[in-house]
Order: sequence, then structure tokens, then C-alpha cells
Amino acid sequence: MAKAKPQPAERVERWSIDRIVPYDGNPRTHPEAQIELLSRLMQAHGIDQPIVVDEDGVILKGHGRRLAAMKAGFKRFPVVVHRGLTEEEKRGIRVADNQMGLLSGWDYDLLRVEMRELKLSGFDLPLLGFDDATLNWLTVGDLVTDPDGEWVGMPHFNNPDATGFRSIVVHFHDQDGVDKFAKLMKQKITDKTRFMWFPEMVIKPFIKYEGAEGRKAAAK
Repeated sequence: MAKAKPQPAERVERWSIDRIVPYDGNPRTHPEAQIELLSRLMQAHGIDQPIVVDEDGVILKGHGRRLAAMKAGFKRFPVVVHRGLTEEEKRGIRVADNQMGLLSGWDYDLLRVEMRELKLSGFDLPLLGFDDATLNWLTVGDLVTDPDGEWVGMPHFNNPDATGFRSIVVHFHDQDGVDKFAKLMKQKITDKTRFMWFPEMVIKPFIKYEGAEGRKAAAK
């Protein structure tokens, strides 16, 4: 029977922030908004997750925690030293640590229950990292267990044209991306654009709208 490999990261130490060295090749980015939020969480609830470093004090896990600790004014921080790693193992640990979190998801029904309880208790919800629109969706209204229920009360659109056979949703980071896409597609995109055809084609004005007030022609 093979002997168990000794654990290389067993003891938590408290180091000066200046002794903790960021890895120059760290591929993970940390926007200022994230650091600000993490800093506020540390100040409000304390520190319960140490930074992991190698024998030389170079960070393996916790670049964001270091930045947040500095922003919060901490002079010392809990550290675990992970010894005996090869350079390849160190690189792999850094990437895997950040990627693992991206592989998880949410059970939104359970999340909304938790969020509502937190709201009722007066918890500072912005500390959780969700934007205002998402916070509103998570804490207001009934739980949605039937996807079709999302369409109840929505207007109906009838379009007998059958030439369109595929829909692709495209998201852009900024207006520059929208402008470049519009130029590539050779079509005009405005604030009211919701759908477009590619290749570009003329759609006859037979699309009709059915709303609470009755049937109306969408184009005159």
C-alpha cells in the first residue's frame, strides 16, 4: 500500500502584506469594482480565507484577496505556504483555482429563497456582488418554476414569413462592438433594433401585433 503523501499546506501563518508577492504571469483579472466589494466584505465580516503562496512567498491562490486587503488597510494577512511544487504544478494550480469557480452554477429557485430571507433580515444585499437588476429579479415577484409562465401577459407576434430559420443572440461589451458588427452586417442598428435578417432582406409589413387592447397593424 502506497504511503500517503504529506500535506504541504497545513499551517496558517500571519504575514506582512509586503511579504506576499503577486505572480507576474497571473492571467486572472480583478476589476476595481470586485476589489472594492471584496474589501468591504473583509471589513464587514473579517477574513476567513488565507492566501496560498509557495516557499518564496509568490501567490498561488489569492491575488484578489491581497489587493482587497491592501485597499482595506490590512497590514497583515493569513497565509498558507504550499511547499514542494514544481513550476508546472504552480502554474496549473493558479489556473485551476480560478477556473473551478466558473464551472459551478445556481439553483435559482433556492437562490431566490435565500435572497428573500437576506432582504427581510436587512442584510446589505449589494455586498453579494449582483447588479441592481439581478437583485430586483431575485428578491421581487413570484418564483418562476414554469418557463412558459414568463410569457403570461406578454404581447403576441404573428409572422407568417418562414424564410428565417435560425436565431442567434449576440452580446457586446460596448458600443464600439455594436458599431463594428453593424458595419460587418451592412445593416443599421438603433436603440430600437431587436431582430435583423442576414443576408439583408426587405420584410413586408404584414407583421401584426396582438395586445391587451386588441389586434393592431405593426406597420401602416
